[in-house]
Parts: sequence; C-alpha cells; structure tokens
Amino acid sequence: MVSLPKTLGKLFNNGGIVIKETISLLIIVLTLHLQMSSAESEKNEQVQDTDVRLQKNKPTVYITFEYAGKRQPLHTDESNKGVWLRLHNNTIWPIRFQGFSVDDSFSTPAGIEKEAGVLYGIEVVGDYKDGKAPIANRSHTHSIKSIPSGSSIVFSLPREHLATGLAIYVNYNFEWEVERGRIRSGEPKHRVSFYSYDLPRK
Repeated sequence: MVSLPKTLGKLFNNGGIVIKETISLLIIVLTLHLQMSSAESEKNEQVQDTDVRLQKNKPTVYITFEYAGKRQPLHTDESNKGVWLRLHNNTIWPIRFQGFSVDDSFSTPAGIEKEAGVLYGIEVVGDYKDGKAPIANRSHTHSIKSIPSGSSIVFSLPREHLATGLAIYVNYNFEWEVERGRIRSGEPKHRVSFYSYDLPRK
C-alpha cells in the first residue's frame, strides 16, 4: 500500500472536513445547475410545441392586399372601384367565417382566382371624412364557410370601404367552436382587421 506524503497526509488529517464540505458544495451547485438547464430546455420545447403557426414569422390569421382596380358592384350604392384582399389561415386548424356564394357571372380581374363572398364589418379608426362608417356588405343568405389549415381565400370590396380612416374586419371561429353549422352561443369572438393605411401607396 502506497503511503501519502506527510504534507498531504496532514492536509487530509487536519483539513479533511473542509475539503469534503467544499466538494459536497460543488456537487450540489453542479446538480442544481443541471436541473435548471434541463427545466429551461423542457420549457423551450413546450413553447415550440404550443406554437400553432405554420409560418413562424406570420400571424395566426391575417389579411393582405391582392389587387385594386375596376370592380363589378354587388349593390347599387357601390362604386365600380374595388380592392381585392386575401384572408390567410396560418394555423394548424381550419377556421370558420360567415360567407355567401358569389355568382359565376361576377367578373374577377385576370390573374385573380375565383373569389369568395365574405361578410365583413367596417369601423372608423381615424379621421374619416363622413364621420360614420358606411354599411358593409348586406347578403341576406349567408352560411358558415371554412378555410383549411395553411390555405387562403380572396374576396373583394368597394374601394370606399377602405377610405382614409376606415378599417374592415372579418369575424372568425375555430372548428371546435362551431356545432351543426352554427357558432355555439357564448364562444369568444375572434376577428382580423385590414386598415386603409395597409393599402399600397400610389
């Protein structure tokens, strides 16, 4: 058996308790650090797992500008100037909205896919010249329409509905909030907006 040098032997004999306590403390600190790192990693994984967006740099549901030009009015009080917008579903679930059928005779600009009828609201969000918001589309026959996960639809509206100081909004719900073709009573209201200042400048 190999004997320890006298100096080292004295260190273990006289200061052994201090060394043992120091080592124990280091082990405790290291253990706590590993536990905290593991917990933080699990937390990050949970955050990633709960992100319902397909494209992480985009909102869950949003509207983008598609086109502006001459448009066939749906109602007699609408101008022939129109704006085409695209409603995107960037979630992992289908979304539902109130819509209506657009007649096949309704003309759509070249290069624009067949549009959907979307019920939307209008609100004043700035200095609007007429003060009160105009009346939005007035379809008497509407039903629940669906946008699948990762899909989008195009819809149009008269240009005056996005005059300076106005915004349009579309209410929507997730599929579990709809039952037998109707939105269940008491379910929360989700909505997505598009503002006049979101239109491209000429």
